Amino acid sequence: TVMPSGTGTSFNLAPQAGDNISCSFSNTAIAPKLTLNTVVAGRILSTDQFSIAINNGGPSATTSGTQTTASAGPVTATAGTSYLLTESAAGTPATNLARYTTSYSCSNATAGGTTVPAGTGTSISVVPQAGDDFSCTFTNTPIYPKLSVSKAASPTSLVVGASGQSYRITIVVANGPTTAPISIADSLPAGLTLSGAPTVSGAATLSGCSSSGSSIGACQLASGLADGSYVLSIPVSVASSATTAGAANTANLGGGGDPSCTAAATNE
Repeated sequence: TVMPSGTGTSFNLAPQAGDNISCSFSNTAIAPKLTLNTVVAGRILSTDQFSIAINNGGPSATTSGTQTTASAGPVTATAGTSYLLTESAAGTPATNLARYTTSYSCSNATAGGTTVPAGTGTSISVVPQAGDDFSCTFTNTPIYPKLSVSKAASPTSLVVGASGQSYRITIVVANGPTTAPISIADSLPAGLTLSGAPTVSGAATLSGCSSSGSSIGACQLASGLADGSYVLSIPVSVASSATTAGAANTANLGGGGDPSCTAAATNE
């Protein structure tokens, strides 16, 4: 009788008279596999890129352009051997990883296989065992600049015809430096007009502002502002047509790299 061969845990045969049959199952451990991925949840700079690598001679990969994912592997690993999975900065200029929160997680397609706890950071140490099929992922979430704004008048109550009056727009930058110019829009209430060009305190460059009229114009603070407060002083003249009961006045910000802008502040 001709004997079958193949893979699996069972087979059928039909022995005939005179057969002397010896059958064997050969069990070979399945080598573990490793795949490493990176996910870019957003970019601080459009040039920011990320490189991943499976050390111990494994493959690597790097994002490019507007790619939001990249993968290295799968690679066949050696059971019981420690592998370091890493992520590093790429792009020109090199990505500032301090401006991202990097988390990682690993899944194992083999039920009951080795587990790796999730965590934060740019390296993962894994020791795969026979049969494991790991897929580990770094997720990079940008820490965007955060802008806030407030307003105050000086003096607190503006007086008709008085000189030297102004109001202040205070812009606070967190998670800097800013990655885009900040635009400031503000239309003055009835009876108020500019008595000069707005100015700014601190290490900031202000441009595009009007020096007369009822709007501050296309005011803009240059990109690259570090964490801190930047105070715009808006000189104003107050006419008799200004309301005596106070008026709501709102300043709006845009840009700076803060995706949640516009921010607004109201001064009565």
